[in-house]
Amino acid sequence: MGDLEKMKAGLWLHAICPEIGGALLRTEELVFRLNQLPPSRREEREAIIRQLFGHVGKSVCIHSPFHCDFGAQISVGDHFVGNFNLTILDEAPVTIGDHVFIGPNVGIYTVNHALLPDQRADDNRWPEWPRVCKTDYGQEEAVAVFGRDPRIYQTTVKELLTDSEGNLRAVKVVRLEAGTDKKTGRTVMHEVAGSEEELPCQLLLIAAGFLGPQAYVAETFGLERTPRSCVSTAPGGYATNVPKVFAAGDMRRGQSLVVWAIQEGRAAAHEVDTFLMGYSN
Repeated sequence: MGDLEKMKAGLWLHAICPEIGGALLRTEELVFRLNQLPPSRREEREAIIRQLFGHVGKSVCIHSPFHCDFGAQISVGDHFVGNFNLTILDEAPVTIGDHVFIGPNVGIYTVNHALLPDQRADDNRWPEWPRVCKTDYGQEEAVAVFGRDPRIYQTTVKELLTDSEGNLRAVKVVRLEAGTDKKTGRTVMHEVAGSEEELPCQLLLIAAGFLGPQAYVAETFGLERTPRSCVSTAPGGYATNVPKVFAAGDMRRGQSLVVWAIQEGRAAAHEVDTFLMGYSN
């Protein structure tokens, strides 16, 4: 049974798949066209609604903006009116009878994410935060304008492509898939053969994490480092192998949160004060 059939049957499913994605994209395009039409083009608007919904009665009117997930599971009766900003997430069937008027800013939600322990994936058990794909306003706007979700997962950039004047014009990317290293047993990513493609690009922003500090800092002071390239300190302390040199924050623990930097900065200052004065307040 495919995931679309599972959804219609009320079963748990994997929402991130080509089948569900294709159905959602079809709906997004129809909803986008509907919301772009002025109220005066009533016949065109109604034609889209009839193409969008599973069943539509006589004399139906929906004011823009309107949003739904699939549309095919929505059924409305005769003389139905949906006011501004009506949202229907129809992962399950939604049936609305005759002579119904829905006011503005109403949401009808039939979707949910697996939260109970026996509904979660084996590698994402409660009480871990459920790993689900979330789409906020920024992504929804991009989908409406460009026709697709701007986020691309399990992909890496292989090459930067420039024009004759050296300006960036595109990036060459390749899809990745997870595998297991036979020697270490660790999960590693491998390129998917034949998945390379070019994406138009004029501005590339690099947002990359790090393990530890740049090597030249530790090398300049002759500091010992851990296997993760951080500066090695005494257990439970901040003193390095070089007398009178102390380390804290990202230098000592690697990439971390600013609250850790603040805490370690204070603790290191206390240790330095004790080293200099013999005591600390």
